[in-house]
Amino acid sequence: MQFNQGTGVFTANQTRIFDLALGLLGHNNSIVKEDQMSLEGLLILLLIGLIAGWLAGIVMKGGGYGIVGDIIIGILGSLVGGFLFSLLGLGASGFLGSVIVAFIGAVVLIFIMRRLVRVAA
Repeated sequence: MQFNQGTGVFTANQTRIFDLALGLLGHNNSIVKEDQMSLEGLLILLLIGLIAGWLAGIVMKGGGYGIVGDIIIGILGSLVGGFLFSLLGLGASGFLGSVIVAFIGAVVLIFIMRRLVRVAA
């Protein structure tokens, strides 16, 4: 990804995954405006991922996975949680709602990953 420091935004091609993740979290207002994503939107997505991944790591194993691992688990968890919530007809709004959905998805993701590792071993 390239960040254009002159305009302070990411281009549309670089923001599709972030818009998808936030859309699955139930955000009504897309952070992508006029085919661009703000740096603020990216930082919010990373912060939600970090908090959700860290909380899921504590609940599921007693500790986090490191900053990068927590962010990855949290962002993937937001996709899983958003999908599960949409199946149930539920949604979340605001920062706290997004963290809750991402946390639940991250817990489910960690649970599934552990089951797959046990089966493979």
